[in-house]
Amino acid sequence: MSRFQFPWKTRARIAADVQDEFEFHVRARAAELEAEGKRSEEALRLANREFGDRRGAAEYCNRIDEASERATRRGERLSEIWLDLVYLARSLRRTPAVAATIVGILGVSLAINVMGYTMADELLVRQLPVADPSSLLLVHGESRATGDEVSTSIADYRDLARQTRTLTGLAGFNGRVLALGTGGTPTAVQAQIVTSNYFGVLGLTPALGRFFTQSEDESGTAPTAVISDQLWRDRFQASTAVIGTAIRVNGQPVTIIGVAPPGFAGPFIGFRFELFVALGGAALLDRSVDPADRSAGFLELFGRVRPGMLPGRAALELTGLAVDLNRSVPTNHDRRFRAAPMTGLDTELRSGVVLVVMLVLSLAGLGLFAAALNAGGLLLARGMSRQKEFALRQALGSGRGRLVRLQVLEAAVLVAGAAVLGLILTFGLRRVARLLVPGLPIHLVLGFELNGRMALFLAGLVVVATIATGLLPALAATRADPAQRLRVGGTMGGTDGRLRRWFISGQVAVTFAMLVGAGLLTRTLLKGRAAEPPGAEAIATLPLDVSFGNYDEAAGRTFYRALLARVQAFPGVTGVAYAARLPLGFGNVQATVQIAGVEPPPGETGFRVEINRVSAGWIETTDLPMIGGRAFSSADQPGTSSVAMINQAMAKRFWPSGDPLHQVVLVNGQQTEIVGVTDDARFTLPGRPNLPRIYRNGDQVYSPRAILMVRGPVTSHGIAGLLAGAIADLGPDLPLNPVGTLAANVGLAYFPQRLLGGATIGIAALTLVLAAFGLYGLLAYWVTTRRTELGVRMALGADAASVTGLALRQGMVPIAWGIGAGVVLAVAVGTALRGFLIGVSPFDPAAYLVGGVAFLAVATAACLIPAARAARMSPVSALRGGQ
Repeated sequence: MSRFQFPWKTRARIAADVQDEFEFHVRARAAELEAEGKRSEEALRLANREFGDRRGAAEYCNRIDEASERATRRGERLSEIWLDLVYLARSLRRTPAVAATIVGILGVSLAINVMGYTMADELLVRQLPVADPSSLLLVHGESRATGDEVSTSIADYRDLARQTRTLTGLAGFNGRVLALGTGGTPTAVQAQIVTSNYFGVLGLTPALGRFFTQSEDESGTAPTAVISDQLWRDRFQASTAVIGTAIRVNGQPVTIIGVAPPGFAGPFIGFRFELFVALGGAALLDRSVDPADRSAGFLELFGRVRPGMLPGRAALELTGLAVDLNRSVPTNHDRRFRAAPMTGLDTELRSGVVLVVMLVLSLAGLGLFAAALNAGGLLLARGMSRQKEFALRQALGSGRGRLVRLQVLEAAVLVAGAAVLGLILTFGLRRVARLLVPGLPIHLVLGFELNGRMALFLAGLVVVATIATGLLPALAATRADPAQRLRVGGTMGGTDGRLRRWFISGQVAVTFAMLVGAGLLTRTLLKGRAAEPPGAEAIATLPLDVSFGNYDEAAGRTFYRALLARVQAFPGVTGVAYAARLPLGFGNVQATVQIAGVEPPPGETGFRVEINRVSAGWIETTDLPMIGGRAFSSADQPGTSSVAMINQAMAKRFWPSGDPLHQVVLVNGQQTEIVGVTDDARFTLPGRPNLPRIYRNGDQVYSPRAILMVRGPVTSHGIAGLLAGAIADLGPDLPLNPVGTLAANVGLAYFPQRLLGGATIGIAALTLVLAAFGLYGLLAYWVTTRRTELGVRMALGADAASVTGLALRQGMVPIAWGIGAGVVLAVAVGTALRGFLIGVSPFDPAAYLVGGVAFLAVATAACLIPAARAARMSPVSALRGGQ
């Protein structure tokens, strides 16, 4: 009978039971032998001998009993869990609103976190789909004096690739947009001009056809190309007959020799390259490329390091080789190389991407924390309302552990339902994100793929959310003595009330901090909107590149002159010009300027200033004021003396008390006369200094790439058709890029702020709604549990105003504590966002004031509803229904 004294037995208890059973059998046999006439000592010895290997038998029985005990425990546990689930189903069916609220709150928060993680996984965790990506290195060339990144010439690359010993292979690429024609109007595609060993160093094999051979690196060979798997499927319907097909790239015939493996679209995550052209065709596709010119940078390099070699060793070796190669090239004497792991993100961009991704994940985590607090508060209120039930269960024999497990299981069921809802919402959010990605200011491709790591991440969130929302409320609801709970009936006081208020205060703190963060980013965007140049919406912009048509310099100049004349004749156009870069755009370029009588910084040959290349009419088109001198005119043509304009910031820095007009300076070694000074401060971000800038004459300094700017009473949509017709007539081989506006380009300067601002505002709105629900639930529960007390107060003469004030104080106390903690958290949020705030302090009082007012307005409304209900109660009904 001892075997059934306890439901579960330990290993020691099982061994003791087996030993007792053995002793029983031995003594029984000894008694039989004694009855046959044996002495007691001899009977016991004979019984033990007949029993045999007692130790072995005991071990065997122990194993059998332990296995049986484990099976029994599993069965009992499963039976208990099944009974608990049945009970929970019935219980939740009686209160579906609470269950739906918790599932909805946590489901939305989990979906936001999963989306944030998929973005982080794709950009920061996922490795390139190549062989052994950990041994690949990006090799950047840079200037020793300025630290600026410099490309490597084709001639230098060939020597470096041949002489390196630390790398098993050194490859190069030049990323650019090329015009692809497969019939009809050519289209612009992201492409790379690559060395013949590009795919070999990456360790890839073609899905169809072949990759490049070394002979295809040599200039003069017929240009060949490898296309991506996606382009093969989209443009060529996955036909195997594509191998050997001739396509037109920048107006030149190029033969397709292979298809890249599925999933590979270049060495950078998020950027999809669809066309890979062999290096030998570079000079044919771009007339400015000179493979023999060591001063003309063209290639970005990467390599595979030998086993056991450190990245720094490879960089030192290449730097030494470059010094020897460039003894005859003065402009490259100060070049050195840096090597960094090839992670799929450019070294210069990685730190910024990591910061943005971590901020998004942190914001999503704060939103989930607020949701967990809200769900925990609801479950605590639900548990406190069931104290009589729990007390009765304990009185009938249930242990506290069983009751805690029941409530944690309830939380687990609700969180699991929220996880399912979160996955459903994630699929919808993925579709929305994929639609938004093409509208970004850069050609970015993100798949937001769901994988095993995401599943583990979601499982971890589910476990944490279950513990956070279920354990503390369960411990609080079962803490008191059962007899006391049966007498009291479960009013919200003491530790239970404090825990409930802590939940609310936590929500208030997170919500206030999120509102302040959203306010700071919104203030930044508003300042940027206010600082937008006047009339920027009326300036249409169109990127152009005549190298798509493989024009030489003379043909390119003719095209731009004819296009400007054609567009100037459009109805309503008041200004037309072109520039190398738009104001506040990406990719600012610096030039080295030498000024007579002004000593450059130690170790440098000149001053580094920003440079832009603009045509005649640019000042009139952008409506910039001239401080002195003149703007460019049609008389400034090739062959005449080189002229330039400078901005007021450059004039004040280098000629603080003199006149910069007609001064001759060296710009990248070329003599240039300053003919005008303009005030371009409107093209500077608020709160940032206007840097020295020089404008060279685009009619004198030729480049095949430019951005057309058209001012007039036209929109980008209205002028698009006119521009398309003009370009089709003048350059039929040129693809037409989308037409934009200068205002939209200025907005790109605030792209990180818009991205973070949108995420922050969305999550802040979610947490604000959650906090309002929490406050409403707190007051509603307080009114319910204090119904009798309120009835007594009103029966003794308390009026509606005093009852309302009493109820409001119950909500305002946790709000006050929460705002105090929220100010500290808001300071931390503002500090984290400091790098994204333009013209706004992280401690901007307006953001704190607006956030506080917005929260107090919502919180007061949430508290007034149950407070007003308490004030409207009849004392008689309150006293009758109080228990």
